[in-house]
Amino acid sequence: YIYTTVLDVLGKAKRPFEALNVFYTMLDQLSSYPDIAAYHCIAVTLGQAGLVKELFDVIDCMRSPPKKKFMVGPVQNWDPRLEPDLIVYNAVLNACVQQKQWEGTFWVLQQLKEKNIRPTNTTYGLVMEVMLVCGKYNLVYEFFDRVKQKSIPGALNYKVLVNALWREGKIDEAVMAVKDMENRGIVGSASLYYDLARCLCSGGRCKEALLQ
Repeated sequence: YIYTTVLDVLGKAKRPFEALNVFYTMLDQLSSYPDIAAYHCIAVTLGQAGLVKELFDVIDCMRSPPKKKFMVGPVQNWDPRLEPDLIVYNAVLNACVQQKQWEGTFWVLQQLKEKNIRPTNTTYGLVMEVMLVCGKYNLVYEFFDRVKQKSIPGALNYKVLVNALWREGKIDEAVMAVKDMENRGIVGSASLYYDLARCLCSGGRCKEALLQ
């Protein structure tokens, strides 16, 4: 638990390589071998830092037996192997956002499908963010529609949608998207309204922007 706490602290301090060193130290001892909480910590940290390769190395560690032979004593059936869950896959998507790697999103979605893990609005929001930074606006709209078919879109989904519409100069559609969000009773973030105001200003509609 001490090692996991250290991972968490280093992650919040945005020190991914130090966190990675701690993680690999944990692999050397039976008493500190990573559990799912530790994998969550290191995955989120690496995802936020955009360290895709390092994150896939961690996923390999999750799925593989220990490289070091431990004296497990009476716990002969001890097997620390784990499968990535939604938190880990969302971390991969976060890394794809940082690195503008849209191909990785389809790998994640395929993995989720194979493992019968249901993507959340956050998952789709991250997928949309990847498509946004890669300039694939048609896919932003496609995934937003997919969210609408399966559930109620969240504030993150609307924020990415507004940004995609803005970049394509579709100002009226961006305004309508925010109105649709408000009609659904969804509370948008301050950054969403800031983006909408900038969108309106870019179209010479600054008076409307002041009302946002």
